[in-house]
Amino acid sequence: MRLLISLFLFPLWAFAQMPESEVWLFQLKPLKGSAEPQVVSGNNITGRAGYDNQPCFTPDGKKIIYSSARDNRNDLFVFHTGKKTTTPLRLTPESEFSPTVWNSYLYSVVVEKDSSQTIHQMAVETGTTALVLAPDSVGYYQWLNNDTLLYYKLTTPHSLWAYVVSQQREWCLATRPIRTFRATSRTQFIYGINDSNAVVFLEYDFLLHKAKIITRCEGAGEDFAVHPTLGIVRAEGSRLLYYIADKGIWKEWCNLAGFGVKKISRITFSNNGKQLAISDLQ
Repeated sequence: MRLLISLFLFPLWAFAQMPESEVWLFQLKPLKGSAEPQVVSGNNITGRAGYDNQPCFTPDGKKIIYSSARDNRNDLFVFHTGKKTTTPLRLTPESEFSPTVWNSYLYSVVVEKDSSQTIHQMAVETGTTALVLAPDSVGYYQWLNNDTLLYYKLTTPHSLWAYVVSQQREWCLATRPIRTFRATSRTQFIYGINDSNAVVFLEYDFLLHKAKIITRCEGAGEDFAVHPTLGIVRAEGSRLLYYIADKGIWKEWCNLAGFGVKKISRITFSNNGKQLAISDLQ
């Protein structure tokens, strides 16, 4: 299927229109007796003009893989958190977006030469493609478990799909999703639906085959993450807020403006919850 132009992934001729963005890494310190970890340090790990976005941690938290626009294409680069050095991972004529490490493999949305958008399974160390998954017109994705993939499909309107690898079966779960959805267990995940100027956050249960509403949030954006103690974390400008379910309120956790952050986009935590990576739109 030909690439559908969206607000989030761009055809090759539109690279000049891609937003200026930086990737930041923050260290978090758990506070005894509190769900809120303390932000103890932060650094811009890209620090260059252009598009650097969509960071993900490796499971051990020692690397951040991100997508970077250079030479009229997007490639994957690796920031080594210990050495604080950056190296290219995958340099190809095609463009790679949305890297994710799952089950010892690296996955990425690849814009192919025919403008289709598929998910490639790659070697983590080399970025070499081992397998191309069946779903096409993929914008974003998330593994629910080893056999079930969730993905944002570039339809009109955009839609959220599930794909079972062993059965090669897929079906639509929802329309008008935001671009973020996060697994909370092997059978449950949280996602958002655009509704006028609000986002409705829901949790879907594959065992029950139904969703329940968590909350409705006016003015919420396309990005959120799930932290081990904070739960759902979303952004407003340079601030990060989290949802307190028993009170039904959003509470500010931190404001990163003091570090130089302007507008938080992508949000991701390391597996142990002690590191935070974000994209900052300039």
